[in-house]
Amino acid sequence: MWFGHNKSGISFCNDTQLQFEDYGFFGLDDITALLVDREGRIWAGTDGYGLYRKNVNDSGRAEKISSVFNGSIICLDEDKDGTVSAGCYGNGIYRINRNGIRHFTVANSSLISDIVWDVQSDKNGNVWIATINGTHFCPTGRPTQYLKSTNCWLL
Repeated sequence: MWFGHNKSGISFCNDTQLQFEDYGFFGLDDITALLVDREGRIWAGTDGYGLYRKNVNDSGRAEKISSVFNGSIICLDEDKDGTVSAGCYGNGIYRINRNGIRHFTVANSSLISDIVWDVQSDKNGNVWIATINGTHFCPTGRPTQYLKSTNCWLL
């Protein structure tokens, strides 16, 4: 199981020996969100340093996703098509796939708040975005339908 730590990077815990192994390859301390995608890459959202990804088996530093702002990434999710969503504190949501990066905010979409607490995709490929002001149901991966519910997280 992977763990992101505030002030101490990323570690992996072997479930048979219950020992932590440090993975300092991100070179960052304030990890706020983690995702292991279907290709075996670790994505790490940080508090103030943006979004990074790295293949666990590769040596060297992680790749910074330069098009994603340097603020706080609160949550990460991968949908059935392999698109990674990164929810931000104060900067909406980024959707990242092989075709590029799309950025949704209050200013350019129907997103009700730029503070995104959680994002999850369901088995049908719909994306759910929980913000400080309500939840969005996104059948196309783009914020479209607003459901009134404030300050919620998704399970």
